[in-house]
Amino acid sequence: KIKKNREGSSGNIMFYPCSGFTVVILLSLLRLLVQAVEPKLYRPFCYSQVGGIKMTTVPGQLVWEIVKKNNSFLVKEFGNGTAGLVFSKEPNNLYNLHSYKHSGLANKKTATIQPGGKGQSVLLATSKTKKQNKPSSLLNKSVMKKEFRRIAKAVSNQVADNYYRPDLKKASLARLSAVNKSLKVAKSGVKKRNRQA
Repeated sequence: KIKKNREGSSGNIMFYPCSGFTVVILLSLLRLLVQAVEPKLYRPFCYSQVGGIKMTTVPGQLVWEIVKKNNSFLVKEFGNGTAGLVFSKEPNNLYNLHSYKHSGLANKKTATIQPGGKGQSVLLATSKTKKQNKPSSLLNKSVMKKEFRRIAKAVSNQVADNYYRPDLKKASLARLSAVNKSLKVAKSGVKKRNRQA
């Protein structure tokens, strides 16, 4: 309860402790209000059993609302008309753009493409939806050593054609093309220019 102190003229407010029943009522009203205003943000948390302890899986929309304004992966560009462009160094972000669609933190289904580490191989990794609380086994990894067209077809099949993330098909193919070009440059070698005194 909140009661104004009428004895003073400064308009001070005195706070009195609320009962447990009042707190429950207030929380219930707040939950109904959030559900009515933003139904997409209100979803019952999913519980998973890990080592005898129940852990909650937080909805992606809620994670995005928490990290979209401030996190350690943000890279802001200024100058040359790019003041409103924000990049992200987070893993599993194909375009490295700071947006909910491409976020590797807020989305349960993500994809990443990078050099495989040996020769011209390419690594494709997609996140598992049933092991979100186990980071060590979160990704399905596959190393591909085929020609570019066959790799592109395999990437398209795994990302888009099996109803995983069809909206990331264009981004995954663009990322694959960039990785493929970087591997070709690394294989050919870069000649250093002699600097004139």
